[in-house]
Amino acid sequence: MTDPTNHRISEPAGSATARVLAGLAGAVIVVAGATFAAGPPRKELITHDDALPYRTDRKGRTDTPFEILLAEQKPEVVVVGSSIVACAFDEAAFEKQIGMEALDLTVAGSMSATWYLVIKNRIAAANPPPKYCILGFRDTYLTVPEYRADGGYKQIVDRYVDGPEPLLDRLAYLSDLGPLEYTLRRYWAPAQRKSEIVERVEGFVKADATGFLLGHSPDEMRAAVDVVFADDRKQPSKLTKKQRRAAKLAMGNYFDFESELPESFLPEMVRICREAGIQLVLMRMRPRRNAEFPDDRSHFPTALKVDLPRYERALEAYLASESVPLLDFSEDDRIPFEWFANGDHLNREEARVGFTELLSEAFLALVARLEAQKKD
Repeated sequence: MTDPTNHRISEPAGSATARVLAGLAGAVIVVAGATFAAGPPRKELITHDDALPYRTDRKGRTDTPFEILLAEQKPEVVVVGSSIVACAFDEAAFEKQIGMEALDLTVAGSMSATWYLVIKNRIAAANPPPKYCILGFRDTYLTVPEYRADGGYKQIVDRYVDGPEPLLDRLAYLSDLGPLEYTLRRYWAPAQRKSEIVERVEGFVKADATGFLLGHSPDEMRAAVDVVFADDRKQPSKLTKKQRRAAKLAMGNYFDFESELPESFLPEMVRICREAGIQLVLMRMRPRRNAEFPDDRSHFPTALKVDLPRYERALEAYLASESVPLLDFSEDDRIPFEWFANGDHLNREEARVGFTELLSEAFLALVARLEAQKKD
């Protein structure tokens, strides 16, 4: 009796070969179609996005490029950083308190890749360049070049790109790529536009496809999403927890300053400012956790109790060797917990006034010390 489990239906060898060839042909067609749809590859991995909105300047203009503001105002002092600095800093009050022309060049959502580009392509290129550049940061973010450089943040970075940026490519985008992925990112348009393609596909699924199934137009679906995720519907406490988790993940394994420094934008920012005759001043912002727990931090993870202080000491030694002053507000108890809103942002008016006064005081004292050193 024949065992049915051993029974196999044979098929012509040509059929299997035909299926493989058909699959390969289909793959070639898909790749060719994606390549055609994406257009020619970019000469640079990064491109400028002129449509990215920015903010309103002193003259009431919106989206005024930094190079125009620098040319018009010819500031002596510029302030660079993310929204952490922007929310704490009042340009007009600071300018009045220090008696110098000042310009706020902070960029919401930015990190070291954007700071590097702003310093290199805007501030150092200004005529005349400012005398001082204050760069605000927190924790280890000065030496995490890939953080907030890709995905949704790539538009922010793109805004300040001028032509080829090999250092930006290497540190922020290509450091973890193998030869194949690097080749695809440089020469194949679909790989270069990966984030854009994913965003469009997600938008189609969320608005067009879902709207079709539910009997609503894409515009109605987008409006519904805007209502559901409006700022006034968010829970600040949960948002702050998410920001804390994101910060913890971002810090990750980046506490070894000596090993991270050569693969960061910091040495280049120091060099660019020095060669342009700009005094770079770093400003360490106070994190929310330090204000919330000014005395007892025994429950902090080891990374914050041991690794971060070691990183900070190494950073301070490096800055001293490069003659880069540090304004350190991280342990300044004059910045109380009550000044904080979501995450590490000082979003309260009282905080904005108070921090600007602290910054003005510290900056003027620094300028006096630097001038005294020149006389000696």
